[in-house]
This record gives sequence, C-alpha cells and structure tokens, in this order.
Amino acid sequence: MGILTNWFRPAWKHSDAEVRLQSVQSMDAGRVDLLAELAVQDADPRVRAAAAGKIDDPKRLQTLADRGDDAVRRIAKERLSGAADRLLRSGSWDSAGSLLDRITDQKSLVDLSLHAVDSEIRRRSLARLLGLAQAGSGLLETIAVQDATGELGLQVISRLERRHLKDVARKAKHERVRAAASARVTELDQVERKPSAEARRVERLRKLEGLTERALRLAVSSDWPRAESERSAIAAELAGIQQTYTDLAADPAADQATARITRGIREFASRRQQAEEAEREAAQRVAAERAELLAAVGGDIDRERASSIANRWRVLAESAPPVTPADEAVLAAALDRIRVPVAVAGPTAEPVVPDLPEALQSRFDALAAEAEQLTSSRERRDAKHRFQVLHKELDTALASAPPRHPAALGANARFHAAYNAFKDAGRAQREARDQRRGEQTATAEQLIAEATRLAGEPPTESAIPARIDALKHLQNRFRAALAGLRPDQTSRLRELMQPAMDAAWLPLKAHQEAEDWERFQHLAKAEALIAKLEGLLNPAANEAGKDPAPPELPLAAPGEIQPAADAQAPVPVDLPPAAAAAAAPSPVEPTVLLRNLKAAQKAWKELGPLPRGRAQSARQRFKAACDAGYARLQPWFAEQDASRAANLERKQALIYEAETLAAAKPVGLIGSPADLQRRRQAVERMKVMQLEWRKVGPAPREHDEALWERWKTAGDAFWGKHKADLATRDESFAENLKRKEKLIADAEQLAQVSENAKASGIVTAHDVIRRLKDLQQQWKDIGHVPRDQVETTWQRWRAALDRAYATVKSHTDAIVAERERNKQQKEALIAEAESVGTNENARWFKDEIRELIRKWRDIGPVPREAEDELEIRFRSACDKVMKADRSAAAAINA
Repeated sequence: MGILTNWFRPAWKHSDAEVRLQSVQSMDAGRVDLLAELAVQDADPRVRAAAAGKIDDPKRLQTLADRGDDAVRRIAKERLSGAADRLLRSGSWDSAGSLLDRITDQKSLVDLSLHAVDSEIRRRSLARLLGLAQAGSGLLETIAVQDATGELGLQVISRLERRHLKDVARKAKHERVRAAASARVTELDQVERKPSAEARRVERLRKLEGLTERALRLAVSSDWPRAESERSAIAAELAGIQQTYTDLAADPAADQATARITRGIREFASRRQQAEEAEREAAQRVAAERAELLAAVGGDIDRERASSIANRWRVLAESAPPVTPADEAVLAAALDRIRVPVAVAGPTAEPVVPDLPEALQSRFDALAAEAEQLTSSRERRDAKHRFQVLHKELDTALASAPPRHPAALGANARFHAAYNAFKDAGRAQREARDQRRGEQTATAEQLIAEATRLAGEPPTESAIPARIDALKHLQNRFRAALAGLRPDQTSRLRELMQPAMDAAWLPLKAHQEAEDWERFQHLAKAEALIAKLEGLLNPAANEAGKDPAPPELPLAAPGEIQPAADAQAPVPVDLPPAAAAAAAPSPVEPTVLLRNLKAAQKAWKELGPLPRGRAQSARQRFKAACDAGYARLQPWFAEQDASRAANLERKQALIYEAETLAAAKPVGLIGSPADLQRRRQAVERMKVMQLEWRKVGPAPREHDEALWERWKTAGDAFWGKHKADLATRDESFAENLKRKEKLIADAEQLAQVSENAKASGIVTAHDVIRRLKDLQQQWKDIGHVPRDQVETTWQRWRAALDRAYATVKSHTDAIVAERERNKQQKEALIAEAESVGTNENARWFKDEIRELIRKWRDIGPVPREAEDELEIRFRSACDKVMKADRSAAAAINA
C-alpha cells in the first residue's frame, strides 16, 4: 500500500527522504512558494537545507531566517547577506541602504568599504566594521592600504596594531594615510619609552631621600642666614616633587620621607626662634647692666671702682645693643672727674685686642670643628663621651686665653651650639624610639587579646587548618612586635601571651599529631623516590644484591604508600612494567633518565612537609641523587646544545631567505609575465620554507623568542605584500571582466545585427567577418578574469561568435570551395612545370615557364594550410628550368 501511495505522490512528497532530497535538488528555483514550504515543514533536515539553498527571494529568505531551524536560518542569513552585498556594491544608499544591517561578514564589509559605487555606502560600511567588537586588524590594514581617497584609511589608523601600522606606512596608496601611520608608530614608541609607575615611584623616593639628608643637616645648623636660604630651597623642591608626582598612588615610604623633611624644617624654625629669643634676652640683660654701671658712676666711687666699671663697660660695648653717644658722654664725664680713661664706641675709641698665639687659635678651631662633626655621629654613646673630653680641653684652652677674647668666645659659642644640636638630635631619637616602642607594645597587646579570643572559640573540624595558619601568623606577628623592646617589656608581654597561646593550641593537638603522622608518610614516599633515583643511577649495585632492594615508586605517577609500623623505613611497593624496565641494570637512555629526574622532582614537590628532624637529611640525599643524574646527562646536554646550535643556523638561514623574499623588488614591469613568475615562485618557496621551519628542531632558548619574532615579522611582511598583490590582481581581473563582458555584448549585438541584415544585404559578410576578427583580437589582448567567471564568460563569448559566424556560413563555405578549386588549378600548373623540367633541353621551354608563372599569379588564394607547400613546389620546378637556361647562356658566352 505504501508503494502505491508513493506511486501517485509527487517526488517531493515521497516517504523516502533520499527521493525527496533528489527532487528538491533538481527542482526549478522558480517554485519559490513550494521551496519555502519544504524548507520549513519537511521532516528531514537535509531536504530543508537543500530547499533553503535554492531560494533567492529576499522576503522568503527573511521569513526562513526568523522561523527555520538552525541550519535553515544560517543558510537564509548567508544568502540574504550575499544578495545584500551584491545590491549594496552596485546600488545607491537610498535604494539599498537598509540591507547593510544584514551584512555580518567582515570581509564583505571591507569589500563594500573599498569598492561600493556609492560613497555613503562605503562610509557606512566602514562605520559598521569599526563598530564590531573584534574587527580584524588585518582587514583594517587592507582598508588603510587600498583606500585611494585617504578618508577611510585615516579612520582605521587608531585601531591598528603596531606591526600593521608599519605595513600601512610603507604600502598605503594615499600620502596622508602613510603619514598618519608613521605618526601613530612614533606615538606608540613614545608611550613604550615612558617610565612605568614603579620607576617613577622609585625616582620620587630617591629625590625625597636626598631632601631628607639635607633637612637633617638643616635641623642642626646654626648658620642662620645660610640655613634660611637652604630651608627655602628645600621647601621649594619638596613642593615641586609633590606637584610632579601627583598622579602616583600613596606610598608609605614617600609619606615617611616627606614627614621627616617637614619635621627637619620645623625643628630648624624652632631652633632659630629659640636663638632669637635668647639673643633678645641677652640684649636686655646687657642694657640693664649698662644702666646699673651708669647709675654707679653717678655716685661717690673711688678710683679702683671706677677702673673696674670702665673695664666692664668696655666688655659690654662689644655686645648688642650698641652703646648710644649720650651714654658714652655720661660715663666719660663721670670717669674724667677721677682721671679714669674709658673706651667709647665709635672710631674715636676702639678697644685694644691682644694677639692670640697661633697654636691656641688652631686649637680653638680644631675643638669647634670636631664638636660640629660629632653632631651627626651615629654612635651616640661614643660621641657623648667625646663631647665630655672636648669640653674639658676647651675649658683648659679658655683659661690660657685672654679674658673675653673674641676667638675664645667664638669657639665657645660654636662648641655649645654643636653640643646643643647633639642633645636635640638625641632627644628626638629617644622620643621616636619611645613612640615606636609604645606602638609595638600596643600592637603586642592587641595580639595577646586576639590570642585570648581564639582560645575561647574552639574551631570546628573543617576550620582547624585555617585556625593553625592563623595562630602561626599570630605568633610571627607577635615576634615582630617584640623586636626592639626592652627586656622587661618583652618579658611582661611574653608572660601574658604564653598562656593564651597554650590555650589556643590545646584543641589542635590531635590535628597536629595527625599532621606529624602524615609527615612520616611523606617521608616514606620521599625515601622511595630517593631509592628509585639511586637505582637508576647505579643499577649494577642493585643487581649485585649487596644491599636489600630499595623500595621503588613509579616516578611519573607516585602511588599511595602505606606507612610502616615504625613510620621510618619505607614500604616496598610494586612497580608497573614500564617502571620496572627503567630500573633494570642496563644503561639508562638519556631521555628516559631526564624524564625520570623531572618526574621525581615533580613528585617531590607534591609530597608535602616532612618530619622536622629528618627533612634536612632527606632533602640532601634527594638533591645529591638529582645532581648525580644531571651530571651524567651533561654529555647528552652538550649534544643537544650542538643540535640546537645547528637548528639556530638553519633557522637564521630561513629567516634571512624569508626577509629577502619579503623585500624582493619586481622583475621588469609590475605585472609582467616575468614578475608574475617570480611571485609564484616566491609563494611556493615561502610555503616550502614554512614546512621546513616546522620540521627544524628547537633552537637555544635565549634565541628562540627573537628568532620567532624575526620569522613572524618576515612572514607577515611577505604575506601582507602577497595579499596586497592579490588584491591588486583581483582589481585587474574585475576590470578585465568588465572589458570582456563589453566585448561579449558587442559580439551579441553584431550577431543580432547580422541576423537582421542577412536578408536585406545592408551588412555584407565581409564586414561581419572583419568585425569578428577585430573583436577576437581585442579578446586576446585582454588579460585574465576571476576564476569563477572564466567558464561563464567563455561560453557566452563562444555562443555570440557562433551566432555571428552562422550568419555568414554560406559565404565562408563558398570561399572554402573556391580556395579548393584554386588549389587544384595550382597543382595542375605544378605538374606541368615539373614535366617541362624533365625534358633534356628544358631551357628551350623558358617561355612556357613564364606563361605558367603568369597563370599562377592570376589564380586566387588557396587553403592556408597548403599555401606554403604549393608555393615551394612550384618555385622549385620553375627554378629548375630557369637555372638550366642561365647555365646554357653562360656556356655560350664563355
């Protein structure tokens, strides 16, 4: 019944899917409604896909793109995209602009950006391409290189990578695009050369450290005018540094250095203020004492008292404030009564300063200079003791100098200023140390509180590892907090911390014991690894049986080993066949040994912690075994190095050849046969070189990356140029296709004209043939067309020629028949000439030969393939008779 049912059904409704598929494949594309129905409703996905592939109607395709299955939607979208691409390429934006949203292929968008007829379509296509999240940089490079106007190329410059920018700078058609690409490359170079944030942070810290040293010297300086200028310079430089590096994040080291600089400036200002206040107080004391002396001389005094007052006045005259002329006059008048001279201020009365011995002057300078050097000493204890010694020496020197001598007073002032600065620095250090110790004590107390809290919160089973890590971290932080504290402080804090830590560790003892047991398990695996390596390195010792066979472990995948009863000796395990073969006493291959060494090192890293008492010895044994293995591999490594060196030379040669091919110039004219042949050979050679590169082994590691970069750069340059050449060739092929299509149209028009004018005789057969030959010559002069259009254009061309030649077939047949008759006549003349040449006195028949030549010339053309042969035969027969005549004439004349 099913067979009869299928018998009366159309093939596209057959129950067999294969029959339906064949029916759809052979169905006329004009049956759009039926094909659309099958593309949605047929049960077989192949039939649905075949039906969708034969539909060209945009509305039907849009419906399938919305309603069909995945395959049908994909096919519909592809065909919609292809149709949209064709319409957009040749149409205007007003008529076909709405189709642009259907184009999803990046290559199609690039093609429209470059070759669409409408400028608005070109611009919108590029905008859509740039709007894609992952627009191909190579495709954008194609636009930048081939854009003749430069407008589109300038838009894609910012999206190109560095290597594509270099190609654009060399190959772009438009000068503005090349200049923009070069500028972009320069900009990227400048960005790469810009120092990183870390480098700028280090630079800022270095500058701040230099200012810190200057600020510390400023803090102890007593040369107020010079120090004030230095303070202004330091403040200005600090402000400049802060302004320069405002973009950097906060840095504790920089903040600390800035704080130290600021503190140094503040200490300098404070010391200067104190010095100014001391100077004002000293001036007030001098003024008060001068007033007392003036009051004393106004009373009844003896000569000795007056002399003492005069000497004291002379000393006070050297101090600030300066003595007024009125005070000097009062004192001089009072002392004049008792005949006591007084030295007054001004040029009329200068005190006589006695000379100071040179040795004593040098001693004062040396003591003051050494005191100033001790100000910046880091050994505070030794410096303090030295200050005490210098002070005693200064007192001795002052006793040896005249009273109130300026040099002695200056040295004394310098010494005490230095000592005061030394004490101020020590006080600042003590304050900083006490502050730091206070902060450390507070931190330690916080850690003690944290330990107490953890002790009161027993962890769950899953939180035990995290609690152990937290306690270890807490212990490390507590040790760091105790660093630098006094012993009494450390002891007190330890007494508080120890009970809290003991209570916190108490719930974790069982876990620690299990961890210790696991460490011994790891030790068993470690000893198995060591024994395995030692067995590989010395198979003869294992075979001799001097020692018990060591436990073996497959290195590539260590098995689970059960711990022994004492948890110290390793337990033997069974080796798989591959590992047993590797442990045989025969010499181990270098590759096998290296693989086992690396596997052993990997397994060692995965072991986990070992018992503390035996971890060091196990590590030493394992390291010794690995070192011995690598020492045995040194000759093999040397061979590998030699092989890599050879590979390096081969790769360098391939790179040089690739760079040469990439930089090769055209041979002769661009596009000439020689140049095309050179390009084809270069492409084939580049493909062979790529295969050779893959076959060449590894090069030395230090050269590998540089070699790859050079090879990739050369390959990108070559294939980029090849791609541009192909694009240029495609443009040429497209132009050739247009020219050939025009010739086909001319030939079809000529055939139509010939058919219409055949009966009327308006166009003669000779005109048609001449025009056809002219068209055929133009066809030969045009180059290739795209490969997918070759067969189509040729068939159309041959059909047009056949139509045209069919209109003049009778004429050509008559010409052929006439040429055959001419051939027969010329063959008869040749036979007659040859028969004349056979006579004994052939020269008597030269007039007959001339007559034959005249007849020969009167006969029309013969078939082209027989023309040369007949000409040669006739000329030979005639030359034979004429030559005989010339020979006879020469004999008579002789």
